Amino acid sequence: MLWHYHCPDCGQPLEVEWARHKEETVCRKCRSRHYPPTPDEDPFAYIAGARWPPELEQIVIAHKGAVCSAPGCFRTYNTLTLKKPISKGGRISVDNLIPVCTHHARDKGEQDYEEWIQNLRERELNEQLAAVTLPMVQAETPPAESAETVPLAGYVQLISRESNTRLMPLPENRPVVMAPFLRGAVRRLVFDYEWEARGGGEVKVYLVAWPRGEEPRLDFLESEEFAGLKAVKEHWAERDARGEGCVTLELPPAPMGRWTAAVVMEGNGAFAIKEFVLAGCD
Repeated sequence: MLWHYHCPDCGQPLEVEWARHKEETVCRKCRSRHYPPTPDEDPFAYIAGARWPPELEQIVIAHKGAVCSAPGCFRTYNTLTLKKPISKGGRISVDNLIPVCTHHARDKGEQDYEEWIQNLRERELNEQLAAVTLPMVQAETPPAESAETVPLAGYVQLISRESNTRLMPLPENRPVVMAPFLRGAVRRLVFDYEWEARGGGEVKVYLVAWPRGEEPRLDFLESEEFAGLKAVKEHWAERDARGEGCVTLELPPAPMGRWTAAVVMEGNGAFAIKEFVLAGCD
């Protein structure tokens, strides 16, 4: 595995074994002694081939975050992908690698990043236009003495959604869904989902939220020491049962800015969430 970079003194293209990229070397052109740049120091230095070492992935995540890079997706990343594929001249560098979830890694495939984003936005726009009437509700009739008009639809901010999935309780109350959102006009969170229980059993579905920088300990979820906001829905399901559920969490007036929403499942039995929508509304 070779690490390709340019000599910091004369600009000569050089390469060293990745395992030795932190050792001092000598430029074969100007004969200067130097240390090859690390991925942190040169995001355009690259590795030849189709694989990257774990150290490079850690640096990409440190620079670009652990959330999927697809617009509107807030899933935690599962892998990296190349903005410009190797088949089209792309290279394995910090600049060219981006974090994505499994779904969007498959969706992008060998497309160029800009082409993929354009196609993705067109599909999402078509979906939004097709669904625009779904959240609309008829406003309540205002009192007779009021001439003020009431809007037909409230504010909705889509935070996360997924279908054809299988979310099950994780150890230590680890979230099965976690995504950031902007408070803005959001006054409450809604987690709407479909579930099945192949083995029956009991489960609690928690909807949790906290402002940026105030992450609570989720292992205290059922304790009075829990510092976040939470709402819960309990299910007692028989074997092979199916159904729908919804958890609503009211948010306080402040603080504003960036928040995080998370879903935690706690229980036993083969209870799984198959499809969900997590949204904020006024």
